[in-house]
Amino acid sequence: MPDGRTHASMSAAAAVVLYFLGDQAGLPETGNQAMAVGCILGVMITPDLDVDRPVRSHRLILRRFGPVIAAMWRVVWLPYGLAIRHRSWVSHLPVVGTLIRAAYLACIGSLILWVAGTFGGIIFSTKPLLPLVPWAVTGLVVSDTLHWAADILSTGFKRGRRLVKG
Repeated sequence: MPDGRTHASMSAAAAVVLYFLGDQAGLPETGNQAMAVGCILGVMITPDLDVDRPVRSHRLILRRFGPVIAAMWRVVWLPYGLAIRHRSWVSHLPVVGTLIRAAYLACIGSLILWVAGTFGGIIFSTKPLLPLVPWAVTGLVVSDTLHWAADILSTGFKRGRRLVKG
């Protein structure tokens, strides 16, 4: 299976390609940007969050945002990692796994917004972001599809190599 750096590089390359393809297809600028962001988010909201130990996204969050945010990110994804077997279709199958992780994250985000509004008096409107969600999810699906394909190809290559060696 490719390492996190390989998956991240593929997601970054896909972000650039999607942005330019969307531009050539005449998609709205905000749609192109949201798809590119979705691909980049694929580095953080990776199918590999189904493991119950830290993965590359945890280390990236720690490096970029510090230990408090990294601990919060770990706490958010730990139940997911404990509930779902690694590389199962629930987490790794393109579209299905993407939508499950997006729904999981949306539930966590909704809970945080509810707590902030109820107990902190902080009101945040998600209405301006809603039109961008399908575009961002499309980018995330592309990133997840590349992740899945790389895992399949890598596993097949390793098995083939073992068969040849005997």
